[in-house]
Amino acid sequence: MLDRTEPTLLIATPETDWRTVLAESVPVLVLARTAPVDPAAARSAVEGSSRLAGTPDELKAALRYLPSALAADIDDLVRRFSALTRRPAVRLRLEAVEGDACRRFHADYTDLRLVTTYAGPGTDIRETPAEDAPVRRIGTGDIALSKGKLFPGEPPVLLHRSPPIEGTGERRVVLVLDTPDAG
Repeated sequence: MLDRTEPTLLIATPETDWRTVLAESVPVLVLARTAPVDPAAARSAVEGSSRLAGTPDELKAALRYLPSALAADIDDLVRRFSALTRRPAVRLRLEAVEGDACRRFHADYTDLRLVTTYAGPGTDIRETPAEDAPVRRIGTGDIALSKGKLFPGEPPVLLHRSPPIEGTGERRVVLVLDTPDAG
């Protein structure tokens, strides 16, 4: 078990039980996986930002315009996140990002969040709470489940940010899932 006074990032395989993130000592669970969708296909399919909330079936219907592989992966993540949070609905944000979206390290004002990047560099996370802690960049395709400020109790929280890409010509495609009643 991890030391509660010095929480650290937990990297695991995609087969790891998502409930691991609910453990008191786990602030962020990263499920390392191969990108499920070709990044070029994700970039061409996603323009701007889509913000939706609903049941997994409602979100699946709303995203039926996406290429089948991307839609299938999002559907799987929405269903698993809904089961993990034990809530019938999920709040979803799918967006193309070309600038420095969240450039400062921060903790989210939510209870539990899922982030995955389909194209471009993944999220940066400090490995421990220390200001000089090493920063790990989550890989494209990896799934990050992180506790936010509203997680019950006094959860250990690690800070994260969007990678700085302003002026590089890079374009990220990012999926964020939250519980609708948090934040």
